[in-house]
Amino acid sequence: MKFRSSSKIYRNIYKNHYGEIPVDDTGRTYEIHHIDGDHTNNDPLNLKAVTIQEHYNIHYSQGDWAECYFMSLRMAMTAEEISELSKKTQLKRIDSGTHHLLAKGSKHPKYDNTLYVWHNIKTNEIVTMTQYDFCNKFELSKQAVNNLVNANRKTYKMWRLHTNEPYINNKFDNTKYVWKNIKTSEIVELTQFEFCKKFNLMSSNVSRLAKGKAQKHKDWTILLK
Repeated sequence: MKFRSSSKIYRNIYKNHYGEIPVDDTGRTYEIHHIDGDHTNNDPLNLKAVTIQEHYNIHYSQGDWAECYFMSLRMAMTAEEISELSKKTQLKRIDSGTHHLLAKGSKHPKYDNTLYVWHNIKTNEIVTMTQYDFCNKFELSKQAVNNLVNANRKTYKMWRLHTNEPYINNKFDNTKYVWKNIKTSEIVELTQFEFCKKFNLMSSNVSRLAKGKAQKHKDWTILLK
């Protein structure tokens, strides 16, 4: 990997060897170009003073879009021209395998061609597509969907990774349970979701009651389902 030296260093080297750096008609100081393209090679024989337009033309002819992009930010170029240079820079980095997105390999949604089966637990819709296509089609957060793939979360906006196991969500579980308040003797027959909502109870604790993992929660217990 080539490391860029500080512009102040090589400009000082140029001045010490050749004298003051020229100034163009607009008052802009000339740029210092590394003739061999190696920004760490500050040999005076490798340094050449050029106008910013000349510098831009040199790198443009070489297809060095990154350098052209950074120079365009200092020049009176249109937003469209700057955007096009940025695009060329990123495409070149992708082609060369040096783009930061590619550093994550198949874990990055855009470059993961794996087909996943997605299940909407509300509508029961099932689709097969890559993470990237799935996010674009349903306007979903790429990070959140990637968390589904990496098992960092179970569902996102009613979607989950499809498996052969049935998904049970208290909100959509229509099973009626009989609940009893051991303090007031009140008895109600409600789904877990309805029960939590009606009495402002924590769903995880109510689920423990339904599974027989707890005996009571806030004076409530389960009789049967």
